[in-house]
Amino acid sequence: MLKTKNIRSYFSIGFLLLIGSNAFAQIPIPQTMKVMSQNELQQSLIVSDQVDSLRTGKVMACAGNAANDNWANATALVVNGGMLNGQTTCGTVEAGETTNCNSVFGVGTTVWYKFVATATTHYVQIVYATGGCFFGSSVYAGATLPTTACTSNPISCQSASGGPAAHLYQLTNLTIANTYYIQVYYPAGGGCGTNGTFNIQVTTANPGGTITNKPEINSCATAQPGCFFGSPPTVNTVTSTCTSYPLAAAGYSANVVMTLYQQFTSSASWSNFSWQAIITSNCGGGNVAYLNWTLYNCSCGLLACGDISTLTGNGLACGTCYILKYQFELANCSSFTTVWPYQNVPNAPIACTVLPLELLFFTANYSEEKFVDINWETASEKDLREFIVERSVDGGNHVQLVKTAAIAKNTGGAKYAYQDKTKLENGTYYYRLTAIENNGKDHFSKTVAVSIEDGKEIIRFAPNPAQNNFDIIFGSNSMNLDTKMEVYNSFGQKVKEESFISSDHLKSVDISELPSGLYFVNITTPASSNIIKQTLIKE
Repeated sequence: MLKTKNIRSYFSIGFLLLIGSNAFAQIPIPQTMKVMSQNELQQSLIVSDQVDSLRTGKVMACAGNAANDNWANATALVVNGGMLNGQTTCGTVEAGETTNCNSVFGVGTTVWYKFVATATTHYVQIVYATGGCFFGSSVYAGATLPTTACTSNPISCQSASGGPAAHLYQLTNLTIANTYYIQVYYPAGGGCGTNGTFNIQVTTANPGGTITNKPEINSCATAQPGCFFGSPPTVNTVTSTCTSYPLAAAGYSANVVMTLYQQFTSSASWSNFSWQAIITSNCGGGNVAYLNWTLYNCSCGLLACGDISTLTGNGLACGTCYILKYQFELANCSSFTTVWPYQNVPNAPIACTVLPLELLFFTANYSEEKFVDINWETASEKDLREFIVERSVDGGNHVQLVKTAAIAKNTGGAKYAYQDKTKLENGTYYYRLTAIENNGKDHFSKTVAVSIEDGKEIIRFAPNPAQNNFDIIFGSNSMNLDTKMEVYNSFGQKVKEESFISSDHLKSVDISELPSGLYFVNITTPASSNIIKQTLIKE
């Protein structure tokens, strides 16, 4: 890749990242600089690998797939157990398996490793033993095969685009006793053929060397104010207005990965937004090796994700709070100085659409008459045809109770009520409200739970789905008792536990730190002879 010395240039990420996105038209490209296509970049790296391998005389071939060529057979690493030497990339890429920031290289080979966290901070070190044949790698927190970089909980990623020769991840905020997975990727066809060798270890203390995957600057819960513009800004506007992040001064150099979160409020009129950044460096062919972005609502619920080829979010709500995660790897060049991330409305904005429904509340209460009173109220209804109320005993299979016409008819909101007079046995029941648009599309659904024992309501949750918190609502027979709550994720891992005395009818539970998804809440109370189990959806 061409490097131009002593030239300090400003570019939008759309320019820098080599793959299409709108760039600032007013930014001149110096005559000595070349914007390389991704194919040109990959070919240059392959040629570089071949030259380096000829120098070292190491062109490797796979005799057969390694035992850990798939996620399920990941090799277990013992924390502080020393370096595992002589590992190879003789493997395959499983059906559906993502290679995260290395996807641009096409089909390659992957092998898998795993470790159980013994502390909240660990270091993962991968050192290449084959000269010149650069690898890629990723670290995941999920408990299933990663199939997309968006929903599979990637912690960080290192691209195979030109280095470095050693990856060193500093992983923080880990959950002790959780299992984490490491994917090592090699873009087959380079100077090492279909195989390369490396050494790998996991430690609790820094083993030495340059940390290439630094901890996140902040988290979704502590996102910093973003820099949002109602139209594409000039470079000077961005650099004089937006928060700057020092690179060289903070230890970021070639091939180092940076991750940060920014919060912004979208335009009140337009529903599409562009994610951009300006980076200063002397790189001649691009400032970053890759960029991934993830969009959350301001309750940290996952909404969407993308990469350098899709730097625009479409169909977002207007005048709404969002959090955007940037993760990118600096290119294999030098003199990185500063980065300014920002968001803006593109040149061709798309007008906002009005949501069909704004729901104020949906409740289900077990009455003294041993009926379940169901109530809901809307603030606005647009093009809605009807509501459907259903009941379930397992949270999955539902029986329709009633279908009622939407009565507001674009004139505002309305109140609704229904009484389930079914004789209910002891247990937990889930009531779901679904709104149907005029075109027959299911637009909205919300669920609440009711637990009954000996003809009395013990506990119910509201709201469900929930965002930052949910309420445990106690019946009169479950008040003033020692109560224990346990929350498990969909993988069966306990993510929250709390003990308390229910001295009030309502106990608020903070779940803002939990990612979006399905959870199972167990309540142990003397008011029930059994553990009360309820399903909770975190938006």
